[in-house]
Amino acid sequence: GWSSNNNYSLLGALRSAAQMISYELPLGLFLVSILILSGSFSLVTLVETARPWWEWLLLWGIFPFFFICILAETSRSPFDLPETENELVAGFQTEYGGMKFATFMMVEYINMITTSAIMATLFFGGYRLPFGILSNVLWIGPFVLAFKVIILLFLFIWVRASIGRPRYDQLMKFTWKFLLPVSIGYMMLTALLVVFLK
Repeated sequence: GWSSNNNYSLLGALRSAAQMISYELPLGLFLVSILILSGSFSLVTLVETARPWWEWLLLWGIFPFFFICILAETSRSPFDLPETENELVAGFQTEYGGMKFATFMMVEYINMITTSAIMATLFFGGYRLPFGILSNVLWIGPFVLAFKVIILLFLFIWVRASIGRPRYDQLMKFTWKFLLPVSIGYMMLTALLVVFLK
């Protein structure tokens, strides 16, 4: 960023910081909605608890917005504005080469795998098959979770290949004028439904 004395790196670092802060707010509020819905933030409890149909509808309603926030948090396309090739060369990574640059690239993919595992656990039952199929077979759990993670990684790559990159001001407006109000509204809706239906 600033220490490299390079304008591209400085602008990329500023964009990265603003994007991280902007998208962490709705992401956190969507996580609070899931916490309110489940009553526990233990991932094992989230997977093992039987849910009524209306809870699944609420969870799957959150998923598209949550996925958009995760795309922005991991700086994947179309939210890769801190390192836009056509504007900033490589953004904050401009001054890096060799193993340092490779480490940045590797961390990006590790973030994708980690967030895919969290999304698979929060929204798609984690290591369990649907409808309790083979729930007493313990060794199948890691394979089920790995399959769900691979599907979500495919979704990451599919979005990257099919959606164009917005301008930076459009990205910020989308977060502050759309995602943040939606996350607050969803949290309030979840709280009301939990109070009246549970």
